[in-house]
Amino acid sequence: MVFLILELLTGCHYQKHLMNKAKQIIEARVYALTDLNMISENKRLILSRGRLISNSEYRDYKQFLIDYFKLTNKEPMIKGSFRASLVIHTYKDLTNLIKPIFDALEGAEVIENDRHLTGFDEFEKVTLKKGQPDSFYVSVWGV
Repeated sequence: MVFLILELLTGCHYQKHLMNKAKQIIEARVYALTDLNMISENKRLILSRGRLISNSEYRDYKQFLIDYFKLTNKEPMIKGSFRASLVIHTYKDLTNLIKPIFDALEGAEVIENDRHLTGFDEFEKVTLKKGQPDSFYVSVWGV
C-alpha cells in the first residue's frame, strides 16, 4: 500500500517528504513502560531544614527510567534536533510528567540534549481513574 501511494506521488513534491517520514519511522527508538507510579517534576526538590534538597523518590524514578532506556537502546545517540511521539496513560497532571522522561532519555544517552526537541508528531493523555497504574509510550527520532 505504501509503495502504491509513493508510486502515485512520483514526481510530486510530497515524495521526498514521505520518504523522509518513512525513514524516521524506521529509525525511531520506541519505548513503552506499564504499571508505573510516574513521579511528577514537582517532586524533584523538597524542603528540608530550610533548604531545598533532591527528593530520593524522584531520583530513584529517574534512575529507573535511565536504566531501562540504556538496557533497551542499542542505537547511537541522536545528536542535534529530534522529534517525538508521547502517549501517557495517567490520572495525574500531564505537563509535570514529561520532563523526567526526556531527562532520562538524555541521561541514558538516547538523545544528546532534551532542549533539541523540535516538536511532537503525537502528544496525548489518556485519562485513567485515580489509583490506576500509569504507563507511557515514547518514540524519538532525529530530524
